[in-house]
Amino acid sequence: MADSAIFRTAPLQAWQRDSILAAASFLRQQFGGNPPTDAAAKAVHDAMLEVLDPSRRAVRLQKEKSVAAAATGAP
Repeated sequence: MADSAIFRTAPLQAWQRDSILAAASFLRQQFGGNPPTDAAAKAVHDAMLEVLDPSRRAVRLQKEKSVAAAATGAP
């Protein structure tokens, strides 16, 4: 079965990638550390990096699900 194009996204252009990296760097400089120590800045920082590397999002979601399952005692 062929993949539906609705779920595919176009690759980022160089200027988009550069802008995201610059913004992430700015957050690290302003809020200290890698990742930033401020919770809101860390969330934004991590979300920007997930745009650059979607597999990071998949790993994060899997970890969140396993933590939630462990907390509820689900197998």
